[in-house]
Amino acid sequence: MDGTLEYMNRPLDIADGSRLQWNDSRLTEIPLFWRLKLHGFAFLELAYLGYESPADCPSLLVDCMNSWILDWGERTEIGSEGYLRKNWIPHSVSLRLVNLSRYLAWWDGNLDPDVHSKLAKILYKNALFMSNHVEHDVGGNHLIENAAGLVLAGSLLESDREGWLKQGLFILTACADQFFDDGGHFERSPMYHVQCLTRYLTAYDLTTLSNTTRPLAIEDVARNATGYLESIRPPDGKIPLLNDSVLREALPLEACLDYAEAVGITDAQSRTLDASGYYWLGSGDDTMLVDGGAVGPPHLPAHSHNDLLSFLLWVDGEQVLADTGVFEYAASERRFYSRSVSAHNTIQVGGSEPIDIAGQYLMGRRTQPTVNHRREDSLELLAGDYHVRKLFGERYRHGRRIHTDGDWWLVLDRIEGANELPKTSRLHFSPEVSVRRSDENEFQVHGQSGSELCNIHLIGCESASMTTSRYFPEFGHEISRAALEATYKATPSGMLISVANIQHATYDRGQDTLEINGSTYDLIGRSDEL
Repeated sequence: MDGTLEYMNRPLDIADGSRLQWNDSRLTEIPLFWRLKLHGFAFLELAYLGYESPADCPSLLVDCMNSWILDWGERTEIGSEGYLRKNWIPHSVSLRLVNLSRYLAWWDGNLDPDVHSKLAKILYKNALFMSNHVEHDVGGNHLIENAAGLVLAGSLLESDREGWLKQGLFILTACADQFFDDGGHFERSPMYHVQCLTRYLTAYDLTTLSNTTRPLAIEDVARNATGYLESIRPPDGKIPLLNDSVLREALPLEACLDYAEAVGITDAQSRTLDASGYYWLGSGDDTMLVDGGAVGPPHLPAHSHNDLLSFLLWVDGEQVLADTGVFEYAASERRFYSRSVSAHNTIQVGGSEPIDIAGQYLMGRRTQPTVNHRREDSLELLAGDYHVRKLFGERYRHGRRIHTDGDWWLVLDRIEGANELPKTSRLHFSPEVSVRRSDENEFQVHGQSGSELCNIHLIGCESASMTTSRYFPEFGHEISRAALEATYKATPSGMLISVANIQHATYDRGQDTLEINGSTYDLIGRSDEL
């Protein structure tokens, strides 16, 4: 209300409280993603998500927002210089349609008729623009956002309602092929999965309320994607920050599941996540999530990271090992780091990336893991491997086996090729846990209450050091956290992570057995099955 907006943890004073300076030159100095949200009227969420009805919302806030929207309508012009890279970026138009539609619906006919007419005219103009600027060239989540904007505007406005609604539903139907058989979105980002699922849930709800014929594909996606979200939900109930994911950008995981139930999706079934390439090892509050899939769609690597065979871990419901998240989308050092192999819980050969990354969204020649996941009696095994075959640079094969009985996880890595290069294995801890070194190759992890959560025993390690790494739980927010780096010469090597207290543990490479506190486990599969 005082004219200061904050997004990506970056405030900007661009208004005098009642009038927002849409042509302020400083808008070209802030990150593009910040501008997309501003021109997408994201500030309207403060009203329609912050208050049950306009009667509960401070009139000063309502007056401020209305004046900003009206001022935007007066000051932005289609066809002006650079308009497709400023006020009329199609993705921003999508957000504008979603937020303005929800804002007008929130008023439920109680807005001043003159103001309502002007805001509806702005909505109409944006829907007309969106209808002619659908981002078929970009695809992915952008296309789903375009469709959602058209569905919302078409449901709200009487003029050309059937055309926009029909077009939006047609695009959502075509976008059903963006979802794997297990219901996961193909960009493999839990954050974008929630955003895309939210749009399908909205379409599902609006077609129900308006008695509009709903394509079966929309119901299938809404149901299957809800089941996927239920299945990838960690013990702490927060989305895992895989690939380009942060908290507080999409609906919280639990809120999205509540939304699904509220619109009528009540029978979504839990399922395995093999099609998306994610695997749970363990159960309940003690579980590991392994990334055994491709980095992303072959034609759309924009939100993909170098996280091949990386894993996350929860013990007693607390996250112990975490992914990195993302600070921003600008082509910066932080952006490069968040996508790099060094930011993930996997192994790096030499100093290069297994898949080259460049700019904000580019990735070079891809490789994809082959994974075998099975259970025998009380033991469970995930064995995966991938080949790096660069035209210039390292050529090697990385295999990773992870064994578990539910109380411990044995992680074994084998590298074939690149014999002279160092092999560095990294573990990035949640900032909410503390790590203490108890011996040369042994580490203890303690939770928020100070209780011991698990022990980590390094196997075949040449040297190990505790260090720190960067964690980006939200856009524009950086936290320092504990990290463990271990280097190896010979492989197989790895680590044993145990919930129970281990007095003595030995891995026998020749016999491929694990002995813990006097109990011997014959490991599943062959030692060379990587």
